[in-house]
Order: sequence, then structure tokens, then C-alpha cells
Amino acid sequence: MVYPNPAQDLANINFTLPTAENVTLNVYDLAGKMVSNQTIGKLAAGKQNIEVNTSTLDAGIYFVRIAAGNINQTVRIAVTK
Repeated sequence: MVYPNPAQDLANINFTLPTAENVTLNVYDLAGKMVSNQTIGKLAAGKQNIEVNTSTLDAGIYFVRIAAGNINQTVRIAVTK
């Protein structure tokens, strides 16, 4: 789940990890170009919330991919200015 959506400066992404995992977060534009890459580090099992800084992104639609072990989750986010 991502909120607020559309986002202006910050967006929150909620997800659940079944086990402790190293987490990375990548942001892609509609053309599939990676515009941001973050290594979050090891997070504990359970519910998680990651803040994504969208203030540096142009207005538009983006895809945020969270990778953690065998888990890959992609959410769509709209950025407004």
C-alpha cells in the first residue's frame, strides 16, 4: 500500500516481511528508466513502512519496486507538484 497517492514530497509504502531480509527500493519512470536506487538494509520480520522522497521527481507516474529476499513488490505512484 502506498499513501498519499498522489504524493507531493513524501510517500509511505507499507509491506510485510515474513522473515528478516535485506531490502532495496528502486524507482522507475514510465519508460522503465531507474531514477532512484536505495539500499534500505536489513529489516525485521513483520509490518514495515518506508518513506520515499518524491520531492526530487518530476510530476508524473512512477513504479516503486521493493526487493527483499524472494519478495518483489511493485507499486504505482503518482507524483504531483
